[in-house]
Amino acid sequence: ALSLSAVPACHHIRMQHADSEEDEEDDEEEPMSRRTPVKFLVCAVFSVAIISNLLVLVFVHIYVQPDEHAVCTHMPDGSDICKIQLRFSESLSFQRTFSVDVAAACRTQRCPILVDFHGYGYNHALEKQWTKLIDYLREGQADFILVTPDGSGDAVMSDRFSGPDDSTEYQGWNVLGWERQLPALAKLRNINKYDCDGQEDAYCLPRALGQYPCYKSQQEIDPSACKLPNNSETEKQAGSSEHDSDTVKSATCASMSAQDDASFIAQALRAVVRKYNADTSRIYFFGQSMGGMASIQFADPQWMPEDTLPAAIIACSAGAARSKTLRLAGTVPALILHGVHDSTVPATPLAGYLLSGLLATKASSVIEALKLVQLTVESKRLSGLALDGEDISGMNAMLWSDALTGGEIFARTLDSNLESDIGCRNKHLERTAISSDGFLYDPLRRTLAGVAGLDFVNMSSLDWKPPRSVPKSAQRSMLCAHVPRTLTHVEVCIFDGTHCLPWQSPNCDWTETSANGKVFHDFVWKHFLRNGTIRRQGRHTGL
Repeated sequence: ALSLSAVPACHHIRMQHADSEEDEEDDEEEPMSRRTPVKFLVCAVFSVAIISNLLVLVFVHIYVQPDEHAVCTHMPDGSDICKIQLRFSESLSFQRTFSVDVAAACRTQRCPILVDFHGYGYNHALEKQWTKLIDYLREGQADFILVTPDGSGDAVMSDRFSGPDDSTEYQGWNVLGWERQLPALAKLRNINKYDCDGQEDAYCLPRALGQYPCYKSQQEIDPSACKLPNNSETEKQAGSSEHDSDTVKSATCASMSAQDDASFIAQALRAVVRKYNADTSRIYFFGQSMGGMASIQFADPQWMPEDTLPAAIIACSAGAARSKTLRLAGTVPALILHGVHDSTVPATPLAGYLLSGLLATKASSVIEALKLVQLTVESKRLSGLALDGEDISGMNAMLWSDALTGGEIFARTLDSNLESDIGCRNKHLERTAISSDGFLYDPLRRTLAGVAGLDFVNMSSLDWKPPRSVPKSAQRSMLCAHVPRTLTHVEVCIFDGTHCLPWQSPNCDWTETSANGKVFHDFVWKHFLRNGTIRRQGRHTGL
């Protein structure tokens, strides 16, 4: 406002001076030394004001509203750390961070972008250290631009647990329904079962409440979404970490921030394309756990603009909240990976039941019934598969048989013996899987159908085979199959593992078989992504 008023003010002084000269044209001219300095000084002051305000406007445009321009800092390790400011509401904004690492060849040629979405509780630094994709890149094994974004971490906590830029240890992604503020399933009166029919969208059990912190963005939507520390019975029962007494807990099923993560990723990708001249026809999304969920949701045109949509996705251990599976119409090549021993995101209702600790509380008749069904499993389906040098048997065989059939082989037995104890049905009338912390996930078969754009995937009919593109020692712990009748290539792989990546230990460390992760990296980059040659058709390749 000051800069706008400065121009007419100085102009007015000049005009006034001109009029005065005309009126006093015949008078004796005043000495220059008596009239020029004052007027010159006034104009100079206003000119300085104009320049100062223009500088302020430039500063505000670049630094206060960097949602259009990422501010990047080059780090000693060779990475670029970039920040973008995003406004969540009229009163709430967040600074978001992402890391960029560029292969040497990509500084002189256009390269694809590989986005690595971390899982819940991680950040870009921990993710790069864990997946070791950065090592794969720097060793010259592949030419791509690695983008590792930080999830939304606006958990409401005490100051001593908060990090810089509103980040906390509770970073994740607002994807596949996990931010929905819904109440927990209610128990039916006098029966140890839950009201599945009366709460069609609820996706957590009462014991899940208080296990996750509340978020500022959730509180912005509804102040009652958060409970103060030690203020609820469920929190006292569920709390186990040293931070629980200082953490503001969620009062609903919501286990994630309500920030607009899709806008953040879109703007981050556009910034990377501008700065590094990347090829937008070759954007690939990869992630594990909640990062896998992000790679699926952000491939949906309803969430992402066309110029930032991926040409292919790789999702491991991914699962939507009950009835929130997306339908990608089978237009995006996809590699879906899942560990048979995953209790955090169970592949099937039976896996959730067997791995969650509920097994010990049930009658032995249920287990005996499952064993009888197991005897009918065709041995050829598991032929050639060995774990740690031993043929699979017992409960391990039961989990494998169940996963490879999409839960169908034991469905009738479970329905007649367990009812809602094993997970309420989703909108497709399929049993959901209950995780070890009490959340209801759509099963792997539903995720696969949504990605492939099919109403139903008969996993029992798939042609399961070990992946021939990896060393023989690595083939013995994974079975893969192509999903037919899709518009593009969709591949699903079941592997011997927990809530980790293939060829990792139960603690998610790379095993000797993995060659420090290189077997997995080659499987993704060379086998599935075809050395980065997969392109998204029907779009421009630059901004």
